[in-house]
Amino acid sequence: MGFLKGFRTVLLIVIMLIAIGFTVLNPGELVTVRLLFMPPLVEVNLVWVLFCAFLLGGLGGFLTAVLKIVELQAKLRDTKRSSQQLKGELTTLRNLPLDEPDRFGEESGS
Repeated sequence: MGFLKGFRTVLLIVIMLIAIGFTVLNPGELVTVRLLFMPPLVEVNLVWVLFCAFLLGGLGGFLTAVLKIVELQAKLRDTKRSSQQLKGELTTLRNLPLDEPDRFGEESGS
């Protein structure tokens, strides 16, 4: 197992242990949640509020990452298309016949 995978696994285990510890230490904490365009939610379990906030944050990060990946894939596709076009032009230029007379030969003959 690589260092990065091991570090990621350990980090995930630590986060899970912190979340479980927080849940065990605060089983009955009730809070009131006030959102912008909704009536307040009264006496909601604190653990559920934090869990929902965590899920919404993860979902937002995931959607942002997906949009960035789609943007980068489109940019890569455009770059590949441009590269193929330039390779075609280069091949065409390489295959052009040389019709110009040899200037050095003309000057020496005069």
